[in-house]
Amino acid sequence: MGVQTSSGGAEGARPGLGDLATFNRWLCLTRLRAATGVFVFTLALHALGIGQVSETRVFGICVGLVAASVIGLQWKALARAPRLFFHLQSLVDLAGITVGIGISAEGLPALLFRPIYTLVIVPASLISVPSGLLIATAATVGHELLLVVERGLSFATLGSLESLVPPFLFFLLAQQCFFYGTHLERKNTALAGLAERLEESRRRLVAEARTSAALLDVARTLSSTLEAPELLARVNSTARQQLAADWSATFLVDAERATFRLVAATDADLAAGALGRLELPLRGWSPVERLTAESVIVLTGAEAERTPGLLSGGRPAATVILAALYREDVLSGFLAAGFGTLSPTEREQAVGFLSGIA
Repeated sequence: MGVQTSSGGAEGARPGLGDLATFNRWLCLTRLRAATGVFVFTLALHALGIGQVSETRVFGICVGLVAASVIGLQWKALARAPRLFFHLQSLVDLAGITVGIGISAEGLPALLFRPIYTLVIVPASLISVPSGLLIATAATVGHELLLVVERGLSFATLGSLESLVPPFLFFLLAQQCFFYGTHLERKNTALAGLAERLEESRRRLVAEARTSAALLDVARTLSSTLEAPELLARVNSTARQQLAADWSATFLVDAERATFRLVAATDADLAAGALGRLELPLRGWSPVERLTAESVIVLTGAEAERTPGLLSGGRPAATVILAALYREDVLSGFLAAGFGTLSPTEREQAVGFLSGIA
């Protein structure tokens, strides 16, 4: 007759769909234990000669509830509709309790078995306030129906202590569960936020580890010389791979002549060809002049679109990031990377990595 217990309520407090599916499975399992417990208790009463409870009818109700649990555990379609499954379980439990008490006991024993309704009210009240109120109301209707069937419909029956006390206790218990459910929901929300922050920290640590390794590789390369084309090509390749850029290029700056030239690019033929021997004036592109004072420059929108085609190999970019390469605080070159799309987080990581190179 009884089906659900209040233990484990924290697990089901205000759950999402994923948690509700787990909660439904928990209800099926606890129904098996509760039905077994009720039947064993009924047998104990019979053996002690206490009360007038029909053990055969209790057994029939318990078998029906066990069958409901088995169906619930095996029927995958119900698992895919957790809200519907939960409400169906509550209705089955209420019906089992009401019918079980009605056909198995009468008088004082039947009245003393009314608290079994609370085993359905507690889980529903932990799920949400509306479901708790609904189940408490349904339990009240079941209780009053049993009382009316036994004593007859009259004002004396409905206004009696036996009629009023159980519903009062039902709603009082539901109110207590609302408090605990809300408290658990807040704790779960706080824990979920902490888990998200920890995961974000883990991702940042992984990204920083990758960035540090790439920067170490770049530092070892740049510590050799800024004149060896193959070393600069390696820097260019490492930077592009780390940033997942659409294109990248590395330039050397001649401060005395106020010019710069391409020494490494995504398309190796550009640096090896005539473009690699072409010197361009620093004043020809204003962002390059800014690198003498700013280590990293981010160009977006129209500024990025105005990137000279000779620098990008003709590849368009929505975002262009320039990172200066200094030697003894003098601008010796710069690395340019172009991106078709770049999220704010990715831009922050790219700027951090290129700042490390600078």
